[in-house]
Amino acid sequence: LVTFDFKDCCCTIRVRTPEDNLKMAMGAGLMLRKIVDTTNTLIDSFYNMRTTTTQLIPCIHCLDRRMENREPFYFTFRECVDAITTGDPYVFCQHIRSSA
Repeated sequence: LVTFDFKDCCCTIRVRTPEDNLKMAMGAGLMLRKIVDTTNTLIDSFYNMRTTTTQLIPCIHCLDRRMENREPFYFTFRECVDAITTGDPYVFCQHIRSSA
């Protein structure tokens, strides 16, 4: 799902997969990378915008809990890509490893 907030000039890209299938989740991560790379290419080339984009991914648990008056924890795009390429199926909220 791709949405754009004109007020905040913010583009949101959402990619979801079943959580019980690691192979599909890794495929979704690679698909997300292609989408982000394509978006960056459009920004850099087509629009001639020489600006830095910030790529942040919200913690799904924070979003599920819908904590009011509190921003979800955000992972950097690099953290998520590193997890995918090293075969780590999880990134942890607040960078706190847990067994649950």
